[in-house]
Amino acid sequence: MSDVPLPFPPSRKEAASSEAERQSRAEADREMMHCFTSGDETGFATFYRRFAPGLFSLVYRILQDPKESEDVLQEAFVQMWKNTATYDPSRSSLFTWAVMISRNKAIDRLRARQRRFRVVEAAIAEAEAAPAAGAGPADEALGQS
Repeated sequence: MSDVPLPFPPSRKEAASSEAERQSRAEADREMMHCFTSGDETGFATFYRRFAPGLFSLVYRILQDPKESEDVLQEAFVQMWKNTATYDPSRSSLFTWAVMISRNKAIDRLRARQRRFRVVEAAIAEAEAAPAAGAGPADEALGQS
């Protein structure tokens, strides 16, 4: 038998408090999203201030480039602004929705970066494999005239 103590389940008071916090957060999300979906720029500004720091951290961990992370985060917020109708509060919290959009944008950017890298590598390999420029038939014909 192990001597590792098992964590106690939360007390009813803690569970009720946690549930109350969750409901309060969900209500705040609904209110913010209502402002957001109605085109209220103040609601969007509140949304941005609340979530941008955490979302930037996520995007930066994926891309490891601060400038590119800023660009991707801007693209993510533009997508959120344009697609507020896709948010379904019964499926996820507002933060989870924002995380998924930001994460997907960052992964798309990472894939594009890797694709560009492979294209450049292939071009370099092709250039190195090509015969050295020298006296080919056309060069010889020009040299003899």
